[in-house]
Amino acid sequence: MNIKMWSSIRQRLTLTFVFLTILAGVLQLWVAGRQIEQISFEFFLRDLQNDAYLMRDRLTLQGDADDDNAISVKVRSLEFIELLQNLGHDYAILSPGNRLRAASLALYNDYSGDRDTPEIQQAYRQGSGTDVRIGSDGQERLYVAVPFYHDERVIGALVLSQPTPPLYNDIRVRWISLGVATVPVLSLALVVGIWFGTRIAQPIKALYDRALQIAKGDLNVRVNVQGNDEISALGAAFNYMADQLGQLIQAQRSFVSNAAHELRTPLMTTQLRLEGLQSGQLSDEQQRLYIEEAQQELCRMAHLVTSLLTLARLDERHQPRDDSPYDVMALLNDLARGWQRSAQNAGIELENSWQNIPDVAMSAQDLRMVMDNLLSNAIKYTPPGGYVRLTNWQEAGWIYLCVEDSGIGFSPEQAARLFTRFYRTEQARAAGLEGTGLGLSIACAVVEQARGVLTAHSEGEGRGARFVVKLPIKPGYKPEAPLAYP
Repeated sequence: MNIKMWSSIRQRLTLTFVFLTILAGVLQLWVAGRQIEQISFEFFLRDLQNDAYLMRDRLTLQGDADDDNAISVKVRSLEFIELLQNLGHDYAILSPGNRLRAASLALYNDYSGDRDTPEIQQAYRQGSGTDVRIGSDGQERLYVAVPFYHDERVIGALVLSQPTPPLYNDIRVRWISLGVATVPVLSLALVVGIWFGTRIAQPIKALYDRALQIAKGDLNVRVNVQGNDEISALGAAFNYMADQLGQLIQAQRSFVSNAAHELRTPLMTTQLRLEGLQSGQLSDEQQRLYIEEAQQELCRMAHLVTSLLTLARLDERHQPRDDSPYDVMALLNDLARGWQRSAQNAGIELENSWQNIPDVAMSAQDLRMVMDNLLSNAIKYTPPGGYVRLTNWQEAGWIYLCVEDSGIGFSPEQAARLFTRFYRTEQARAAGLEGTGLGLSIACAVVEQARGVLTAHSEGEGRGARFVVKLPIKPGYKPEAPLAYP
């Protein structure tokens, strides 16, 4: 299966990062360019204003302030002309009534005819004025006007002007410089984005390849987990899933092998007995014995098949449940009485100390199945002269049912495998005790389905065993007198 370029995570991450980087770069370029444009214009304007104030200080007006015709310009001609040449501005000098007194050629037509322009009006009101418009020479110009004062009265104005195209050329050059400076930054960001996308996609691609290997049957492959980020957590989860899958498949293979082995023995025994019966060479006593043995093997197979079906239903969560209310204490006492005779026949003392047991969140059928299995095992694995004790206690919403015996016990290594399907301890096999090794597996699954816990404890081989069933107390139950741990 090939991953298309446009559908791979690496390509999508890279394209997304490239798009966002270009978008961010363009926005940053536009914002920075606009700021540069504004700052350049303000600098240009401020420079022209400063020159206007400087030139005004070189001029003085003389005459009668009440008579416009009497006002004339007194100027230190050489200094003024030299200043104009150095600054390179066009100028106009106006007397009261906006009458043109002097002007450079470029501004003569702008102010002839006593024209009242925006910058003049603003200068008379605020002390300085500016305006941008198309001048009489056909160029866009920036105009700056500053007033003349005589005895704190406005008696005229000085106007300086500069064409704006040089300003725009300067701004254009700054835009180009900014763009040229932005290109390497964007290029570096794109390279980092491609590298970043590749770095993220590599472990995902590795997960993809390992998943295909597992699908083909190689259960030993794992991914190399590095770091503590989400991708690493995904890799760790993948390895855990692979471990669990391997264990599950191994358990299934072992389960099939053990089931076949457990069924083969009674089948072979039954086949041999039937062949003996078909031969017609057996006495009546031998025929009766063979028939009984065949019936026993058939019962054994029926019990094994029933246990396997129960485990299958539990694994699929299809085990039927009956939630009808029942008296838990009465059910457990009835079980204890039922197993009392079996214990007496085996020469074992059965001590029933169950009391004040509340309603539990488990059906009567399931509770009977679990306790029957634990009582059966306790009596079966306890030698004559031993004991089996039944106790219980409560703790914070939980009820504990304990079945303790003085039987053959088990080692810590055996305890770890005790609830494995078809597992039987070496002591049980050596003693020739019958069993399929499924009883505890079924009991554990039933208890876990009821949100409970089944645990096994032993001090070692030959030192007895202790099985504790922890079940949640049914909601709404109010205990009469909670029991302490025995």
